[in-house]
Amino acid sequence: MLTFELNPNHDELTIHTDAEGLQELQKQLGFLLKGSSHVHMMTPAWGGNELTEDHQAENTTLLSKVTIFRWRDSPTTT
Repeated sequence: MLTFELNPNHDELTIHTDAEGLQELQKQLGFLLKGSSHVHMMTPAWGGNELTEDHQAENTTLLSKVTIFRWRDSPTTT
């Protein structure tokens, strides 16, 4: 299970997950660490299988697609 939900004010994101969902998130982050510029995670209704479609909290908006971008690393300062 991996769901991303917005609270009723749409100003707070909550992530609900179990061990399998954490493995999926880790896999997606691994793609970014290996050089991908972005990853998409979607529910089955949106053509994916990374996110689940079951609400985990009341009065929230379930996100059907989450995109994570990796930007160029900032230069290290000493």
